[in-house]
Amino acid sequence: MKEEDLQYLDVILSNFVYKINIYNLATLDFLTKIPNRRKLMMDLEKEILRAKRFNRPLSIALIDIDDFKIINDSFGHDVGDLALLHVVDILKDSIRLTDIVGRYGGEEFLVIMPETSLDGTLKAAEKIRKNIEQSSFIINDTKIPFTVSIGIASTELHGYDSQLLLKAADLGLYKAKKEGKNRVEFLTKDEIESLISSEFESKNILVSAIKEDRIVPFFQPIVKSDTLEIVGYEVLARIYIPEEDKYLPAYKFIPEAIRYRVLEKIDKIVQEKAIRYISEKNKKNILIFFNMSKTFFEKVSNLDDLLLLLNSNDVNPNNIFLEVTEEEALSDLTTLKEYIRYGKTLGFNFAIDDFGAGYSNFIYLKHFPIDLVKLDGSLISDIDKDVDDQVIIESIIKIARHKNIKVLAEMVEEKEEYETLKRLGVDYLQGYYFGKPTPYIN
Repeated sequence: MKEEDLQYLDVILSNFVYKINIYNLATLDFLTKIPNRRKLMMDLEKEILRAKRFNRPLSIALIDIDDFKIINDSFGHDVGDLALLHVVDILKDSIRLTDIVGRYGGEEFLVIMPETSLDGTLKAAEKIRKNIEQSSFIINDTKIPFTVSIGIASTELHGYDSQLLLKAADLGLYKAKKEGKNRVEFLTKDEIESLISSEFESKNILVSAIKEDRIVPFFQPIVKSDTLEIVGYEVLARIYIPEEDKYLPAYKFIPEAIRYRVLEKIDKIVQEKAIRYISEKNKKNILIFFNMSKTFFEKVSNLDDLLLLLNSNDVNPNNIFLEVTEEEALSDLTTLKEYIRYGKTLGFNFAIDDFGAGYSNFIYLKHFPIDLVKLDGSLISDIDKDVDDQVIIESIIKIARHKNIKVLAEMVEEKEEYETLKRLGVDYLQGYYFGKPTPYIN
């Protein structure tokens, strides 16, 4: 072969390799080297057309690593990347050669299962879940346990439409997370239609409540355990429903407020109304506890805004306690730590709410400059009879005393509970035994 022919072949080969590299960059995830979201959508459309043409079932599984942010925050992004690769290896070993697995985004993966019924998909998804739960992911001689939640969808239930299938799988995943994580869930078509209708109604309630100024702060008293003197109030959000002349409690709308990204707006409305009310009633020296949503503590500028509001109403930030739940604290340790440090320079106090509710991690008692922990109500119920819970509370109080952190017990409803908690040494008490939340300060 002539030299010019070899050069020509070399050019053709170089162009071919170049095109393959470009194609891979466009269709494969850079880290995991499996199909990216764009390629997955192309494959899904192709498989749906084939399934519809031959009247065959097709299913998908949307997989999300539970609490992946905690792995990133605790061990660093390099370990997080290794965890993703670990999951990919398990996924590849858990599926058939005819199945397609790709990275849907972040810590989410999508498996496309041609020729698979709903029942078959349930079994396949459960196999994936178990394999990941039982796997060993070891970093520096430390086994890091993690699980996945999975939402599935099938053409048998949801039709031959890619967007409907993905929506159904996403709702199944949302249900799996809501039901406690580390599980496989799906929704029927009727359940999806009912949920979408309910979501639409919930969204309308939230939007109209904000627009019509029907977000109302309620106040529940907090007392000193030794004297029963009212020293402060927790501020709780309520929505007034004029048609029924009643107030909607927070637990009925907070999940939707998070979903539709209006919780931060609700936080600010409640704060503004409560602080103005306190100022007008000349109750500026009492302690005020605000629940702080995850979206609120993601921006330090919210603290600056709150300080301006306090100053304009002549309320001292030293009297304000900002509460974050233990679950939310663990979801983003780094951000929260920086947030609390900055808030302390402005004069705010910080409290961990729902302490001991199941996460039970003392890391922030050691590293965070918090001022108070609120014991979860699950520890308080029947505390006068439950010796184990008494030991747990005594241990928490002992550690808190060492760190100069106050302890508050909430959801106290009986005299016997109050007397036991007082004996154990809890500093503050809150619950129906001392007063229900009301739209005014007694």
